[in-house]
Amino acid sequence: MKAKGLLLATAATVSLGGVAQAASFQGWYVGLEGGANWVQGLHVLETRNAGATKFQEHMSFDTGWALLGTVGFEWDQWRFEGEVGYRYNNVDTFVFSGGPVTSDTGSINLSELTLMANVLYDIPLGRRFSLSVGAGIGVDRASFDWPGFGGGGFRDESWRFAEQGIVGLNYAFDGGCEAFIDYRYLHVDGPTFSHGVYELDFDSLDKQSATIGLRYHF
Repeated sequence: MKAKGLLLATAATVSLGGVAQAASFQGWYVGLEGGANWVQGLHVLETRNAGATKFQEHMSFDTGWALLGTVGFEWDQWRFEGEVGYRYNNVDTFVFSGGPVTSDTGSINLSELTLMANVLYDIPLGRRFSLSVGAGIGVDRASFDWPGFGGGGFRDESWRFAEQGIVGLNYAFDGGCEAFIDYRYLHVDGPTFSHGVYELDFDSLDKQSATIGLRYHF
């Protein structure tokens, strides 16, 4: 009877130890996530002929999507990772101070490729759950595409400095796998797009994303 009780106690201890350990990984990992993306409305200064003519404009955006991949290393609840992200949004309204500029706003889009270096800290919330808080810095390539502009459309790209804050909730499975939900607030210095005699100077871009994903630890 004592032997049986000892065996049961040992099994329970090993089981609980494995569960507790599942929420605290060490070493290399990869992650993939996707979800919704929002851009705050922003002001745009349009200039023509080297600034001879100027217009104040305002853009608002539809809800878009985001896809991100990470490669990182975890050590004592700290995570250091590189991140590649892509975000896409269509323009909802594009308005001068006096009225709408165009009726084909659904075809105007803004996409962004980001390359970020992140540092995060995982706070255990139990045997399986943990809360992540972190921040990152890097670069952003914003691409503006207006196919209906003029005869051949308006397309240009602009690289700018970017920074972000990250909050996430993680759930650890056995075998080195985690499911997670992340929220990001991305701030990008205002890009400038040019096409012929036209130039668009954007305010800073502020984007929010909510994503769900999987992370695998080696």
